[in-house]
Amino acid sequence: MKTSVPAAAALIAALSAGAAGAATVHETVDYSGNWQSPTVVNDPSVTAITGTWGFQNDYDLLSLYLPTGAQAITLVFEAILDGLSPQQLDSFSGGGTVKYKTSAYQWSAWEGVQAAAFDLVKGRMDPFTVTINLGDDFGGFLNLGLYGTHPSPVRYNITSSAWAVAPVPLPAGLGLLLAALGTLGAGAALRRRKVASAAA
Repeated sequence: MKTSVPAAAALIAALSAGAAGAATVHETVDYSGNWQSPTVVNDPSVTAITGTWGFQNDYDLLSLYLPTGAQAITLVFEAILDGLSPQQLDSFSGGGTVKYKTSAYQWSAWEGVQAAAFDLVKGRMDPFTVTINLGDDFGGFLNLGLYGTHPSPVRYNITSSAWAVAPVPLPAGLGLLLAALGTLGAGAALRRRKVASAAA
């Protein structure tokens, strides 16, 4: 099977985008609720973290290693309404408290600065956004305490403005591969010109 140079270049570009792409951390196993051993996320390719509060007093304690410098951490919480009956929708109550700390927990899970406390109920079901602004002097781990204190299910998504601009290294051989494709493309163009002049 023949593959044209433009098609091959497009394939390589798609592969390199995947290799350089970012990752989302999903809560496939419940995040830690233990303040002495929070769930640590220390992966430079991460650009988002998702999770859920599935029941009352569902605590998610995360320790995020973030790039140094000023950045905004954004948490968006939304009610999980799929499959709920009208009666369940009427009595829906999802929400809790968000706290953060730039040093390790020492005494309990409830240490730190309170960023928000909220309740998603009938009539107020719009997604709830919390923003934590870190200054230029920030560097290292941010400890997030996400305390789901209400009985109804909520999902959340966490992003950082620094994650959006953090460079992700490309595969080492990608430059050589693209140079080789360029050479092949130049050779194909030269052959086309020769065939066209011979026919004229």
